[in-house]
Amino acid sequence: MKLLCVLVMALVAVDGVDGRTSKLEGTQAYRQASSRPQVSEVVFSNEEESMLRGQQSDTAHMLAARLPGKTPFDVQKRCIQLGLRCGGDAKAPERNSEKWRTSPRSRT
Repeated sequence: MKLLCVLVMALVAVDGVDGRTSKLEGTQAYRQASSRPQVSEVVFSNEEESMLRGQQSDTAHMLAARLPGKTPFDVQKRCIQLGLRCGGDAKAPERNSEKWRTSPRSRT
């Protein structure tokens, strides 16, 4: 029984305490969507969101070029979630559609 407890504790320690975000040095961070456990979302930092708010006249491609690891689709989706007018160079995905729920990277 003690061995089982030790194994469970080791698995929890390896998997992470929180499990909601994962960020390795130099890689993109993803967050598990709390309402949809099978979906991962791209995480934007406060600085990145401030940049989106300040550069609303730029297209999603221009903004994504300034944000390492973010695609134009990620930028456009985050702008829509924040209620910003940036990234309007492509048609917004229909809310609650399959394309809205998953980014192109999470489908692979």
